[in-house]
Amino acid sequence: MILTSRQAISYAEARENICYRLYKDAAGICTDPFIKVSLEEIAEDEKKHKAVLSEFDPSKLGEEGKVDLSTLMVDIDDPDPPGENAKLIELIKFAIWMEEEDNNYYRFMRDKTTDKETRRLFELLATEERAHKTRLEKMLEELEPAGTYRQ
Repeated sequence: MILTSRQAISYAEARENICYRLYKDAAGICTDPFIKVSLEEIAEDEKKHKAVLSEFDPSKLGEEGKVDLSTLMVDIDDPDPPGENAKLIELIKFAIWMEEEDNNYYRFMRDKTTDKETRRLFELLATEERAHKTRLEKMLEELEPAGTYRQ
């Protein structure tokens, strides 16, 4: 699948918005004060990511303004998040999956450009998504009974 550079950035913005809403929803149902604060912090990170992406110049990506996603090993279809009655554990498991997918997407985008500033931006976003995934996995370990969480 080939997207214009603007479509590739719009896709990333949409994913950040989904994650922001997901973390706000999860924080809204969380009763553990420490996990709640962590979820709210991650939500704010996602909001910042979207803002950075909305200011990004898409002409810095790909040849002739196109990004070929055919080699990307990530689910680029719009995700289907858990419904509004989802439990916190389901939301966190979904968020872990999203963070892994977004990490892969940003690393892919990093590798598609030769512009040093753009490469640094996508590397930073990928690093933050990996850090979010790690935080979420730790939250899940606290919430689930020992030994029941599997990646």
